[in-house]
Amino acid sequence: MFDLTKSPVTRIGDINDLMGFTAAADHGVFYASGHPGPGSDMPNPMGLVRSADGGKTWEQLSRQGESDFHALATAKSGIVAYDGTLLTSPDGKTWSPATAGFVPAVLAGNPETDTVLATTRDGLQRSTDGGKTWELNTQLPSSNSLRSPAAPKSSASNPMVQSSTQQTPAAPGPRQAGSTDRSRRSPQ
Repeated sequence: MFDLTKSPVTRIGDINDLMGFTAAADHGVFYASGHPGPGSDMPNPMGLVRSADGGKTWEQLSRQGESDFHALATAKSGIVAYDGTLLTSPDGKTWSPATAGFVPAVLAGNPETDTVLATTRDGLQRSTDGGKTWELNTQLPSSNSLRSPAAPKSSASNPMVQSSTQQTPAAPGPRQAGSTDRSRRSPQ
């Protein structure tokens, strides 16, 4: 983590690979999960960790060596997290599986309420009980319905749409001051 309000930008605490990150209601309190950075004595994966000092130090709460939460949110009643299973916790230490049949890409909560949102392949899911139960918002389009049935999943003629088996065109290299982009010239 870095403090962008300082000049020059200042690193805060140790470097860790935080996969999931969310703020709590209290100022400077964060929850995170991921992988320890170089020289860290934290287990891999880190499980759920908590900082009460704006990210300077981290306290191990639970699931160390067990969970790498890629989606994480706080709600008034606790924490909602996804590590392959959607889980809820009132205290960051005890966990219960949520009633959900989806994989969240992102979880978004408000620590002042128990409303939590989850973006999914089928659309937006909403919980009003801190992530224990979920309901699909059927008034919004799903990601599947946003793709035109005629639109190709990948196309050689459209470099912005590619499958993982296609090679991405190489980005142009750096140019020297005063040079011109020769690829835009007409052939001689």
